[in-house]
Amino acid sequence: MSDTAKDIEKKLGLSGRKSLVPRWVWYTGGAIAIGLAAFLTFSAGDKSGVRYVTATAKTGDLKVTATATGTIEPTNLVEISSELSGKLAAVHADFNDPVRAGDVLAELDTTKLDALLAVSKAGLDSAIARVALANASMVEAKEKYDDAQRLEQRGIVSHQELVSSRAAFVRAQSELQAAVANRALAEAEVDLHQADLDHACICSPIDGIVLDRAVDAGQIVAASLSAPILFTVAEDLTKMELQVDIDEADIGRTAVGNLAVFTVDAYDEREFPAEISEIRFAPKTIDGVVTYKAVLSIDNSDLSLRPGMTATAEITVA
Repeated sequence: MSDTAKDIEKKLGLSGRKSLVPRWVWYTGGAIAIGLAAFLTFSAGDKSGVRYVTATAKTGDLKVTATATGTIEPTNLVEISSELSGKLAAVHADFNDPVRAGDVLAELDTTKLDALLAVSKAGLDSAIARVALANASMVEAKEKYDDAQRLEQRGIVSHQELVSSRAAFVRAQSELQAAVANRALAEAEVDLHQADLDHACICSPIDGIVLDRAVDAGQIVAASLSAPILFTVAEDLTKMELQVDIDEADIGRTAVGNLAVFTVDAYDEREFPAEISEIRFAPKTIDGVVTYKAVLSIDNSDLSLRPGMTATAEITVA
């Protein structure tokens, strides 16, 4: 190489020996050093971040529970219908009304029933009069028969007249029996129409509260084999029951008297106590899953729970 070229390389700094270590190695090493320094700095800044909690080991009871879902129902629910067909003249009960046994919930129009009862009572009066008439005829026939017997013994009347008086007496007795039977029939007719009139009053059979009303005044009620439900009355909402379906895998460990707690969607953070009062033997199969119905008793003194609520119960089985 010429002297001129060497001088140019020397001035440009190109004539030195190349480094044996690549530049990327230096860069990587520098980054690692910086990261290590930062880690040591931050970790040494707070040495109280880690805390340990200790407790004494001890034995305790193991609680085994079974989960089941169901609905809350009144202990006694009565669906009230009408035994008679007719037009509703008045409706006296509404939703949530408290009722007592015998209270009138609704009334049918009784115009026709009143007329039928009046006719049957008139028929009864007529039957009673016929009994009195037949009884008087029987007494008269008996006296004539007795006189004929005495006269026949004295030979004053013929035997034929005795036979005729005896036949008249027997006929009078039969007519009296028929009149008595007709009177009994008339009395039954009166009782029948009176019962129909009584049934025109749709009354509550129990003390409770009206949960549902399905009729209005002026509506036509058609009584049949499947009579429509007019009112639904629950007996006592302070004592309810939770009916749940228990899986067949848990039914063997479940027994009457087991305690439970349950929750409802209306009160997410509240647990209600309950106790199993009945486990039914009849199985219930839905989509191949076999369950058994269990009834849990509930104290609902504050009336916070309502019929039909969905509940999830945790039953303590062991």
